[in-house]
Order: sequence, then C-alpha cells, then structure tokens
Amino acid sequence: MTAKVYKIGKFAFAALLIIILLLNLTTVYNTIVKKEQVSMVFGYGSAIILSGSMEPAISVDDVIIIARQNSYNIGDIVTYKGNNRSVTHRIIDQVEAGFVTKGDANNAPDNPVSEDRIIGKVVARVPKAGKVLSFLQNPVGIIVLLGLLITLDRISVLIDKKLEP
Repeated sequence: MTAKVYKIGKFAFAALLIIILLLNLTTVYNTIVKKEQVSMVFGYGSAIILSGSMEPAISVDDVIIIARQNSYNIGDIVTYKGNNRSVTHRIIDQVEAGFVTKGDANNAPDNPVSEDRIIGKVVARVPKAGKVLSFLQNPVGIIVLLGLLITLDRISVLIDKKLEP
C-alpha cells in the first residue's frame, strides 16, 4: 500500500511541476515574443505588483490573478494596458470614453481607460509571492525547475529500487 501511495504522489508531483513549467514557458513566450504586458492563458493571467498605488488592498510583491470579464463595474480592481506597462487600479467611475480608475493610495484619478484596454479583473491575490514568481519566470528559474524535476525523477528511481522486493 505504501509503495502505491508513493507512486501516486510521485506522479501527481511530477504532473504539477510539468504544468508549472509549461505555464512558465507560455508566459515567457507571450511576454517576450508576443510583447504582451500580461500573459493570459485560458482567460487567466497573473502579474506581480511593483508599486504601492493600491495599498492597503494590494501591496508591492503581491501576485494578482486576473480574469477576463464580459463587463466591469465601479469598485472592480482591474488591470489595463498602460503606455509601457500594465496598471492595476480600481474603477471609480464610468464615462462615455470608458472607465475612470484610481489607485487606492493615489490622490488623483487616472485618465479614462477604454474597455478594450482592460486586460481583466483582479480575482485573487497571493501576498508577497512575487519574488518567487519572478524567479520562476526568468531563464535561470526555468532551468532550476527543470533541474528539480530531473533530480526528483532520479531520486524516485532510487526509492523505487529500494521498495522493490
């Protein structure tokens, strides 16, 4: 029974690492090749918060999960395409030109944002996970993840040999 549970756990962990690796490769491709500000996969994406403009709701180095929506409402925290980078702010008004947004910690609102520039709504936040995600999204992080996968595979082969009768 222990060997069977071990094999199921080993498979599940390897599958999780492969999924993470594929998502990271997709993110790198979307941001480097396609020049997307936020890589969206199956309608969802993530971003690392770089400024304190949304404090205290969202802090620097938090990871946000963004989901595409059919519509947006006043009070929603959205990520939209800025001039050179994405911006995550709260919708405070709706005008003919689109939405007026403002960082919770900012004194003044932003210029109106047309709906086609909105990438998605913030649906979740992972506090301080940005440092880990930044590492996993760069080439060194991907190599480390691949190395971890290979190392775990080799360790599991050794354990499998010890579990054999």
